[in-house]
Amino acid sequence: MKFWNIFCFVALSLGTVSCRAQEWPYFVTYSHDLEEPDNLEIEFKTTQGTPKYGNFFTGATLELEYGARGWWTTEVYLSGQHTSNDSTIFTGYRWENRFRPLLHDHFINPVILFRSSLVPQNSRASTFF
Repeated sequence: MKFWNIFCFVALSLGTVSCRAQEWPYFVTYSHDLEEPDNLEIEFKTTQGTPKYGNFFTGATLELEYGARGWWTTEVYLSGQHTSNDSTIFTGYRWENRFRPLLHDHFINPVILFRSSLVPQNSRASTFF
């Protein structure tokens, strides 16, 4: 079983080298910790900026994370931006589902991530995502 897990990890790692995309292949690492079942976590993140020759702006992201099962967590992010003397806009949402296929701790703890997002084309704050 251990050999099979190592083989799959190496095969997936080498498989990313042959993929063609806009960016070079890379791994994104996340913590394997998921929200506890039936718990709702609410988090609010903000950012502010004062450009030298521009209007003051502030952006905010609301994160709602729910532990659906011990091996499954779902998250929704809602983002918006306000620019002084200009406008206040909704900049989009992101919905993530994380699955942990192995329930016990191992040397490498894989987590499968599915992400869906909507960022309007005219959004100046698309860097939030």
